[in-house]
Amino acid sequence: MSFAENVGELFAKRREVLVGAIIALVLLSLGVLKTLLQVAQPPEIAAAPAAETVVVTPEEVSTRMKLAEKLDAARREKARAAIAEHKVLIETNWRAEDTPDRVMAMGNLYQYQLDDYQSAIQQYRSLVSNFPNHSQTPQAYVELATCFERLGDDTQAKYVYREMVDSLDPSLQHTKFARLKLEGKQ
Repeated sequence: MSFAENVGELFAKRREVLVGAIIALVLLSLGVLKTLLQVAQPPEIAAAPAAETVVVTPEEVSTRMKLAEKLDAARREKARAAIAEHKVLIETNWRAEDTPDRVMAMGNLYQYQLDDYQSAIQQYRSLVSNFPNHSQTPQAYVELATCFERLGDDTQAKYVYREMVDSLDPSLQHTKFARLKLEGKQ
């Protein structure tokens, strides 16, 4: 299976987990809302037959949550496997044409699949430092700043935005975005 297929499958699984969790929350909310409405309404309205009632048992909610956890664990394991594959290929041939793309992919996997912002920062910083003229570099800067923001380190995020403004082409959207962030308009 190719890397693109692996990444596509990871995003599809994440979407399935989110959809399942949303459905469970909606169904649970509907049951709570119905109960609240029946309590708050006059007896003649509360006694009116409901058009359709959806009942979700605690067991069903528990089952859905366990399924979501299993899917999340599988997604994380696939991300770890993809990272390991990238590391091997990068270590084998650092000068390969696709090395910057692999470093960026590892950063994205750490950030978006594993919520490991420190490891993502290392990857994005590696890309920015080692491949300053690569097409992925502007986006790596944005992701780097985003990781710092998610960690609550606004000082470092601003430092990255300043670095972008100072080192990237001013006509790039990424640079304009960084300027807006520094001005507090974004």
